[in-house]
Amino acid sequence: MALQKKPESRPKPKRDAKGRLLKGGTANPGGRPKGLAAYIREKTSDLTEVAEFMLATMRGRPVIGEGEEMSIHHIPAMRDRLDAAKWLADRAIGKTPDVVALEATHHGEDGPRLKEMTSAALLKLLDATEEPRGDASSEAEE
Repeated sequence: MALQKKPESRPKPKRDAKGRLLKGGTANPGGRPKGLAAYIREKTSDLTEVAEFMLATMRGRPVIGEGEEMSIHHIPAMRDRLDAAKWLADRAIGKTPDVVALEATHHGEDGPRLKEMTSAALLKLLDATEEPRGDASSEAEE
C-alpha cells in the first residue's frame, strides 16, 4: 500500500483582521495523508509490534537494532522504561487530563464575575480587549 502524496501548492487558510482562522477554515488543508493509519497498521501487525516493543522496553529487555553488518543490543535505561510504562498506561487507561488553575480578579461590584460568564460572553470580552495582530512584515518595519 503506497501513501498518497499531498499536493505541493496548498491554498492559504482564510483569516480575519486579527489573524484568527475564519469559521470553517483550517490551517492544515491537506490534512493527514490518506491511508497513513492503514499503512502503519499493515506494517506493524495492527500496531501489535509497537505494543510489544514498548512492553519489552518497560520490562528492561534488551532491544535489538539491526544494522547492515551487525546487530546492536541496547538495554533500556530506567528513564526509557518509565517512559514506556507511561506510554502504555496512557493508551490502556487514558491520559490524565491537564488541569490549569485560573484566578480572576474582580474589580468593582457592578461588573460580572468571570467565573459566572458563559463561554460566548468570555470570547466577546476577549475580542473587545485584544489588540489586533499585524503581519510579520509590518512588525519588522517598525
